[in-house]
Amino acid sequence: MKNLLFSFKYLMGKVLDKDLLFDLYLKDRPVLDVGCGRGDLLKKDPINFWGIDVNETTIKALTKAGYRAQLAEATKLPFDEGSFSSVYCANLIEHLNPNEAYQLLKEGGRVLKPNGFFILISPMPEYIWNTFGHVKPYPPTAIKKILRPISLEKNNSIDNFTIDKIFYLGRWPKIKVLFFLSSVLANLVPWGRSTYVLILKKIK
Repeated sequence: MKNLLFSFKYLMGKVLDKDLLFDLYLKDRPVLDVGCGRGDLLKKDPINFWGIDVNETTIKALTKAGYRAQLAEATKLPFDEGSFSSVYCANLIEHLNPNEAYQLLKEGGRVLKPNGFFILISPMPEYIWNTFGHVKPYPPTAIKKILRPISLEKNNSIDNFTIDKIFYLGRWPKIKVLFFLSSVLANLVPWGRSTYVLILKKIK
């Protein structure tokens, strides 16, 4: 019920050109954007937001424009432990192999302050294969397994996160009414889930 209510408020905000996710988890906080690309998020708060990316061209353009961006791998973040209140990572984890994805989560937890948030956004499996560079999907059910106290996976458990919220986005993001309706449906039934938003909270 908590997830459903939050997703409804978030979607209503999107229709009204507001971003509940930004207001609650990113605004006026030190934030790291992992895989910052052209810097869309950095441009919302050049003072508090940092970005890393492996694309040298975009990093050069961002630093030249005065943004806090560094050339770095998501699996080896060049920041001290507890540097950020939030880590934001959208449309990146699906480009990583399982060991790299695991290391992304570990590194995100390392650079977060206690009670900080890791926001992970990625396509659902049905939509993962429409881009050449995607390696594999990592849906919320897969990430939940690596957070279990006793891991049954190849990697050890990641025990410093708890799940704060999970919600799903639907289709037609450029058509507000259809996006709203498909996203409401996506949070009620598995059909039509194009993207998930997983918010992890650092507990230790």
